[in-house]
Amino acid sequence: MLYQHHGKNYCFTGDYNEYFNDYLDVDAIAYLSIANLLAKRINPGAILIAEDVSGFPGLCRPMEEGGVGFGFRLSMAIPDMWIKLLK
Repeated sequence: MLYQHHGKNYCFTGDYNEYFNDYLDVDAIAYLSIANLLAKRINPGAILIAEDVSGFPGLCRPMEEGGVGFGFRLSMAIPDMWIKLLK
């Protein structure tokens, strides 16, 4: 959702230019930020977890600091390794 290419056939190596380029879906970032703000206003104790494989910088930073506002990030590399191990 964060990128127009949806991560298909795209490799993230950690270079900031891979995250902040023309492929970034700014509408999706705005939507997620507003959704986080609304969820926290409705229920201040809400736990908001992003599922992200890219390592997007700022995903778990507060919106006041320019982040998207999630409290935690689930890195899919760990569940993928468990699935591989179980298979």
